[in-house]
Amino acid sequence: VLAIKRDITEQQRAIDALKEADRRKDEFLATLAHELRNPLAPIRNAVEIMRLAADDHDAIDRAREVLDRQAGQMARIVEDLIDLARIVEKKVGIKRERIAVHTFVESALETSRPQLDEHNLQLRIQLPDEPLYLDADPVRMSQVLANLLNNASKHTAAGGTVSLIVERGRDQAEQGAQVVIRVRDTGSGIPASLLPHIFEMFTQGPRSTNQGRGGLGVGLALVRNLVEMHGGTVEAYSAGPGEGSEFVVKLPLADGPRVQTPPDAHRAHGGIRPMRIVVVDDNDDQVESLAMLLSMMGHTVHRAMNGPEAIEKAMLFRPDLMLVDIGMPGMEGYEVAQRIREQPDLRST
Repeated sequence: VLAIKRDITEQQRAIDALKEADRRKDEFLATLAHELRNPLAPIRNAVEIMRLAADDHDAIDRAREVLDRQAGQMARIVEDLIDLARIVEKKVGIKRERIAVHTFVESALETSRPQLDEHNLQLRIQLPDEPLYLDADPVRMSQVLANLLNNASKHTAAGGTVSLIVERGRDQAEQGAQVVIRVRDTGSGIPASLLPHIFEMFTQGPRSTNQGRGGLGVGLALVRNLVEMHGGTVEAYSAGPGEGSEFVVKLPLADGPRVQTPPDAHRAHGGIRPMRIVVVDDNDDQVESLAMLLSMMGHTVHRAMNGPEAIEKAMLFRPDLMLVDIGMPGMEGYEVAQRIREQPDLRST
């Protein structure tokens, strides 16, 4: 009799992890379809209202507001997905500069306030009297805070409260002075079993049919990655379901403001001179709508549907600016740009 024993504990754990990842992927794809479909119905309704409204300017204005809101919601979903993919592939760069904390706080509040108002939530803000500074990317920090505020609004019932607290952290020997940002809510809370995984990709709490604003489960993963890229940390706390939650971001505090260089004269006046522009895209609606928008802004616009046509139009009209889609069949946008750069008369385009 020959008995052979092999410990397959690690293999079984790996198999279980793969099964769990596959399950979460399936849940994510189902959620993504749901979240993208949600804005489509009001968008199509608004278009039909504008078609039928004739001279009813009030109805047209309301339909336009619906279009703007819902298109913005779809854009946020897609941008989060793209950003997360870039982070996973290590393609995201951080453009650090010395910034005052209140500047990106104001930007994030501007982004999130419509959602907070829509859900009838009370917002409490507590900022320090002293100015606090970070060496950080202002766009990315605004994105971090907006995602945390939006997450709070999604999981807090109407009439609830979302609190934003910014304070100077205590000096710690190993970390030094910090900026501490807290986002608290009186919402549904986080189950103890979910708390250790809350920042993992595609992780979400239990969904019910009456929870109409669940999200994709990528916002918090994006928050963690962006905060860590800035040398900070983020943690989540909750006493359990129904007890609300708190997210705490800690970032290294910078000494103070840097001397600012005078702004560019053209930017200071905010004016853009009329230009000759070639718009290149294989999507008919994208070319038509962008060309129409630029023409209404006072520019002379020529359209092209592919790379060779774009080069032909550029040789003929010698544009000041070309807006070129990257992913086109036959000749991609990078090759179009390279061909344009090879033409002596078009090097200033």
